[in-house]
Amino acid sequence: MRSSKRLSKRLSEASREADLPVLGYVVYWSMRGVEIPEEKVESLLKRYRLEEELSPEQTARAALNRALHVATKKKMIRLIDSNWREVVYAVVRESVDKEGQDVSYDRESLVIFDKRNEYIRFKGKHVEEVQRLFKHYIGRLTTHQIRKALIDLVDSKGGVAMRTSGGVYHLGPEHKDLIQRLHGFISEVGNDSYFHYFGIIDSKAAKEALLAAFKEDLKGEISKQRKHLDVIGKRGRSMTEVNVEVGENRFASMKSRVKRVCALTGNKETAFKDQLSQVEALHTNFRSIVARRSATFGKKKRA
Repeated sequence: MRSSKRLSKRLSEASREADLPVLGYVVYWSMRGVEIPEEKVESLLKRYRLEEELSPEQTARAALNRALHVATKKKMIRLIDSNWREVVYAVVRESVDKEGQDVSYDRESLVIFDKRNEYIRFKGKHVEEVQRLFKHYIGRLTTHQIRKALIDLVDSKGGVAMRTSGGVYHLGPEHKDLIQRLHGFISEVGNDSYFHYFGIIDSKAAKEALLAAFKEDLKGEISKQRKHLDVIGKRGRSMTEVNVEVGENRFASMKSRVKRVCALTGNKETAFKDQLSQVEALHTNFRSIVARRSATFGKKKRA
């Protein structure tokens, strides 16, 4: 692992030293087991001028989930209910009877999270340990939050996944300064974390490879959004303004990424005619779901 990391670092540095025209940069990173105080993150973001672009956030619910999993190892955590007011979890102990070839489940505690006041109520065991860990995690950012913020940033800048499983992305040449600042930021979050990048020489072969990678990336995103719309279309609750804004931004991002890749590779948008038609159909479906939810819950409120 260490030797591969050293090789990756040397190749990355050599790529940056080469003064050649580039089609953009391939970026990738590694972070594991990071737990860093929010104050330090804020200081690093300021140092690398990333406050307006990178915004990792620790929510009370995420801190609670983390605390529950750490405090109740080898126990099962089940979501009992989630609504506009609260989230209810059950901590369950599983007992295996090998002789009788049976299994039984006993609820050890209920944990109720008040969304509005970010207050936790308990019924049963694990109270003190969960409260202690919750206070610890609420003021810290972990690998999950920082990685999510990075992926959101890469997506907002028109990043293209270079493999279907993610983890390696292409960013346009105009983002060189941002990439360098991210490189510095990640190198300081601790636990041997790194952010590497390579310049891609501007060539016909590179453009063809980028176009092929983007088509796969877009195909995956369309499939993901289709499944997401199937889920939210069956839900029996209204959509918040934030939900609607996130959805609208997602579709706008997909369309703008097509424009960016076409400009970068010298292709016309007609090369994505079928994909754009699918995106437009999904967008129309999304707005239809929003309208139905608004009408349904508007009637309930008037009643």
